[in-house]
Amino acid sequence: MIKLISFPAVYNVKTGTPFGLKLMALMKMADIPFELEYQVDPRKAPTKKFPLIIDDGEALADSHFIRLHMEKKHDIDFDEGLSPLERAHSLALVRMLEEHFYWCMMFDRWVEEDNWVRFRDTVFKDLPPIIGGFIAKQIRKQTVRDCHGQGVSRHGRERVMALGVEDLSALEAMLGEKEFLFGNKPTSADATASAFLAFALNNEFKSPLYELCASSPTLSAYCLRTNTLFYA
Repeated sequence: MIKLISFPAVYNVKTGTPFGLKLMALMKMADIPFELEYQVDPRKAPTKKFPLIIDDGEALADSHFIRLHMEKKHDIDFDEGLSPLERAHSLALVRMLEEHFYWCMMFDRWVEEDNWVRFRDTVFKDLPPIIGGFIAKQIRKQTVRDCHGQGVSRHGRERVMALGVEDLSALEAMLGEKEFLFGNKPTSADATASAFLAFALNNEFKSPLYELCASSPTLSAYCLRTNTLFYA
């Protein structure tokens, strides 16, 4: 059985990273059994990030490459039935969420001081007080550095939130009145979109990202539908 190692559950989300939720959704879609193990310190992981999987004793990191591994090993095509153009749209949407919207959420949770304190006290609450505070501080320091290197934190909060709202609005338009992003059957794009929306709809972090998701019948209904399907 595959072991999925990821951050502990936060609030009403089963793991503290959308990439962990994405993998859970993919394995649910493919009916692949897995065991979820929580860890809080990713510094010894292959890429120093969570999630990762252990499959037949082999450690594999990065949700994209784990997806390719599952497709090859289990002879699965998560985008079965999609045309070449739809597959291109799917890839572009996933890249938007994972390589752009992700950083807007990271800024909101890790860089903004008030939100960081709230996030820290939930994610790292089970660590011993002294060493736990040190680990949390080191991980945050690296995350803030990454946000600056990526470029998002070089702008003020208002602009960063505006960028995130643009991404969510594009997702809302693409979903339209469909049950899933490409019709009545979930695909790999739904695994990613559902994971990021589950985080954006967390009302512990009141922000323009939450407000758009909560006020959009399209996004909130989609989030409820995919949460029930993938994570219940």
